[in-house]
Amino acid sequence: MSIALQNTELSEKELRQIVIDFISNFGMLTSEEIEALADLIQVKQFKKGTFLYKEGENWDNCYCILKGALREFVLVDGVEKTIHFFFEYESAVKFTCHQYKNLADSSLICLEDSIVIVGNYDPVQEAEIYKKFPNLQEITRMATEQDFGKMQDFLSSFMTSTPTQRYEDLITTRPDILQRVPLHQIASYIGVTPESLSRIRKKIVSK
Repeated sequence: MSIALQNTELSEKELRQIVIDFISNFGMLTSEEIEALADLIQVKQFKKGTFLYKEGENWDNCYCILKGALREFVLVDGVEKTIHFFFEYESAVKFTCHQYKNLADSSLICLEDSIVIVGNYDPVQEAEIYKKFPNLQEITRMATEQDFGKMQDFLSSFMTSTPTQRYEDLITTRPDILQRVPLHQIASYIGVTPESLSRIRKKIVSK
């Protein structure tokens, strides 16, 4: 789902409604619980090009994209290597950083103007919230399993496919990436140079 943002920032009321719409999608919560959670959730607006964290920094936040897009990448010999893209209703979480207080081993940047839920890992606060909203824990568990499943499927496909197959898979399963991400970043994502991607695209068109 792609939702264009206006150049002007949204009001607190507009942001709150976006959060309510997001929470409502999961079901399992009463309208009163949804309203209460909306008051607890921290939402921020970020401009395109804003880093949410950089490789090597102390980092203890998790993010869920309400509108916009994020890109995770690492630097290898000074060259950016894209690891993943995150779009609406997807979460960017590094569980090892949360658990072991590690430095971030990658960078996360806004590909577009974005509205993002920002969470800070606090086990005490988390336990209190789950106690107050028991169904939220089940929702979180299901969302986490879904994210892990998607990543596992991606890694399995990446390891067993050629760059051409990876690009064709994007055409079939993730056309939103092709519509919203610059080609040089897509090239990095599938593990080729921009020049190689250009040849792949020409070969596909000529079929």
